[in-house]
Order: sequence, then structure tokens, then C-alpha cells
Amino acid sequence: MSIEGLLSLLAILALLLAATAYYAWQLRKTLRSLTDALHRAEAAGQEQAARIAALEQLRDSQQLAEHAVATGTALVREVHKGIADIPFSVLEAIPGARQPAKAVRGLHDAISEGIYGAIAGLTKAVGRELRKGLQAPTDGSPAASPPAPSKSETAARPAPEPDSPATPEPDPDPETKPLPDKPWKNWG
Repeated sequence: MSIEGLLSLLAILALLLAATAYYAWQLRKTLRSLTDALHRAEAAGQEQAARIAALEQLRDSQQLAEHAVATGTALVREVHKGIADIPFSVLEAIPGARQPAKAVRGLHDAISEGIYGAIAGLTKAVGRELRKGLQAPTDGSPAASPPAPSKSETAARPAPEPDSPATPEPDPDPETKPLPDKPWKNWG
């Protein structure tokens, strides 16, 4: 082989080495860029996980507060009935006061039931709107669909009517529904 052939081969090898070095430099640059993007994605994922955890904690607190208000209202309603029953029973035992006492009792009971019913309805409406606002976002959408109800909730609820909204409204009636061990984990 001649010197010219060796020099040509050496030049080709030098060019291949330079091309390989440039390609390796480009790969390192791309790898650095991908590593930075991965770190940013991990940070964004951790931030999103923290937001979701905070949202779940708010949702749990909201549900607990809603149940506490409903239970407290039911308790006050029953105590109110018991206390109001004392003077009405005494007045109804007196022959001359029986009819007026029954009329006043009916009026009293209608008014108090209306007020307690309004409080219960307001509590449910506020709770429903808060639950809508506390739904966890998914893939950039404003709000995700609510979590699926548990088997006990599904069994306790009547089937929704065809014209009713897609999200069934929970009906935590404290008079008939016992308190679960962890109420903030079972309602939604």
C-alpha cells in the first residue's frame, strides 16, 4: 500500500472520528436537555400530587363539616321537639285550653319543621356546590367527575330519575343513617 493510500485512509479515519465525536457531543447535549425536561416533569408531578392531596383534604373536611351540620341540626330539632312538647302537653291536658293549644302546637310544629327543613336543604345545596368546586382536575380539564359511590351509598340511595342530573345528590339523613367509622372517607 502506498503512502498516499495510507494518508487517504488516515484522513477518512480522522473524518469518521471527528463525525463520531460530533455525534457523541450532540447526543450528550440531547441527553442533558431530556434530563432537564425529566426533572421539570417530576417537579410538576410532585406539585400536582401535593395539590391533589390538599384538595382531597379539603373535600374530606367539607364532607365532615356537612355531616356535622346535618347531625347537629337533627339533634337540635329533636331537642326542640322534646322541649316544646312539655308545655303543649300541659296545656292540652287542660280541657278549656286543649283546642287552642293543639292549634298553636300545629302552627309551631309547621314553622319549626319548615325552618329545620330549610336548614337541611341549604346544607345539602351548599355541600353539593362545594363538592363540585372541590373535584380534582384531570388532564387540564376544570374538574373531574366525582368519585364513584361506595356500595353502602349505592344501596341506600334510590335510583335517579331520568330527568335528574348525572351526579346523584347524597342524602345523609342523620335521623336514619348511622355514623360511619370514618365519615369523611365514605361520602362524596
